[in-house]
Amino acid sequence: MVTNQKSHGPSDEQLTLDPFPAPLSPLFKSFEMSQSIASFRRTSLATFGWIAFAIPIVILPTDAAAQTKPRTPKGAAAAAAPTFNQSTVQFDTVIEFKGKLKDSQRNLMVVTREDGTDVTVKLHDDPTRLRFVADAKLAYLRPQMMARTTVNLGPAGAPVSPADLIELFQPLPPEALAGVAKESFTPGVYSASHEKPNPQLGFVPGNYQVVGMIVGMDNKGIYLNTGRGPMPIPLSPEAKIGLVYHNLSLAQQGDPVTVTGFHQPPDETQVLANSVTIRPDRVYGEAEENPRRRTTRTRTKNKPEEPAAVAEAAAPQPE
Repeated sequence: MVTNQKSHGPSDEQLTLDPFPAPLSPLFKSFEMSQSIASFRRTSLATFGWIAFAIPIVILPTDAAAQTKPRTPKGAAAAAAPTFNQSTVQFDTVIEFKGKLKDSQRNLMVVTREDGTDVTVKLHDDPTRLRFVADAKLAYLRPQMMARTTVNLGPAGAPVSPADLIELFQPLPPEALAGVAKESFTPGVYSASHEKPNPQLGFVPGNYQVVGMIVGMDNKGIYLNTGRGPMPIPLSPEAKIGLVYHNLSLAQQGDPVTVTGFHQPPDETQVLANSVTIRPDRVYGEAEENPRRRTTRTRTKNKPEEPAAVAEAAAPQPE
C-alpha cells in the first residue's frame, strides 16, 4: 500500500517505483503471477468449452443439409427426371400402349400416352428389344456405314438379282448378342436359312444375308466389305433404304412409340418394357437430294475425277 508519509525517509520516486516493501516484494510478485496464470487457464477453458459446444451447432446442420439436398439434373427438360421403383413391386400384368416420346435418360424413357398420361418405361436389358425404325433415301448413304441385305447369290458367289432393301445399323457389343442374332451385326455372308455350310459341297447358290461396311457406291449399287473383300450389291430402281438402330441416338421428342411390357395394377405409369419400337415420320436424306443435284450442275468446267471402281471380289464362302 502506497502512503504519502515523509517522516519515514523514502523519496517520492522510491514510493512510486517500488509499491511493496523490499522484503515482501518477491512474495507478492510471485502471488500476482500465479493468479494471472490461473485466470488465463480459466479463461482458456471457458473459451474452449464454448467453441466445442458451438462446433456441433454450426457444422452438423450444414452436413445434414448437404446429405438431404436432392441432386437437380441439368437442363430444362431434366427438371422432372424419370424415376423407376422396382424394389418392392412385382410387374406381372401385360400391357401395350402407344404414345409420343417425351424424355429419355439412360435406360429410362417417358412416353406420353394417347390419353395424356405420362408413363415411365424401363428398357429391357437386351438392346435388340429397342428398335428405332426409319426410312431413308439413297443420298443418305455414306462410306463406313454398316449395312445388311438379303440377296440371291449365284454359283460364282455374286448376286444374280438386285437387292430390294438395304438396312443400316449400328454395331452392338458381341456379349450383348446370342445365337443367330450375332450374324446380323457381324460382317460376313450367312445363309438365309441359318444352315451350317457343308465344305464338301462347296458354295451352294441361294439366298444369303450379306453384312458389312459400305466402302463404295456407284450408279448400279453399293459395295460392302464383308471381311473378305468388297462385294458388289446391285440395287433395284425401287430399292428402299431403312434404318434399324437399337438406341436412341436419332430419336426426337414427339416421335411415335409403341410399348409392350408388364406393369403392376392399378398403376399404369411404370412399365417394364418387353419391346419398344420408335417409328418417326421423317425420311433421312430427303433434304440432301436437291442440294446435291444443284452442286453437280454447277461443276461443268472443273468436273471432279471419277472414283476408281471397286474391284469385284472372288466367290465368298458362307460363314
